Amino acid sequence: MQVRTATIDDISQVLSLYKRVAAIPGGIARLDDEVDELYVRAFLSKANANDLALVVLDETEEVRAEIHAYTPGIYCFSHVLSDLTVVVDPYIQGMGLGRLLFEKFLTVVTEDH
Repeated sequence: MQVRTATIDDISQVLSLYKRVAAIPGGIARLDDEVDELYVRAFLSKANANDLALVVLDETEEVRAEIHAYTPGIYCFSHVLSDLTVVVDPYIQGMGLGRLLFEKFLTVVTEDH
C-alpha cells in the first residue's frame, strides 16, 4: 500500500470509495445520496488549497482509503484543521489503513505546518 497526497485527479476514485462507505449504515455522517462529485470536488479542492488530503493506493493504484482536513478560512482559526474525515474501503477495514493514514497525516502536519 502506498500513501500519497490526494489530487483533484482522484475525484472519481474518491467518490467511488465514499459511495461504498456511505452505503453502509453509520459508515460516514453522509448518506449515499448526499455523496456526489460536487461534494468530493469541494473537499478535495479545499484540502489541496489550504491544508491536507491523503489517499492510500493498493497495488493496482486503486484508492482504498482517504483522509482530509482544512482550515475553516477564518484568520483566528488559521492554525486549526477542521472537518477531518477519514474513510476506509469497507471490504478491507481492519487491516490498519486508517491507522496508517492518521500516522502519515500527523507526521505531515507536524513537519510541514
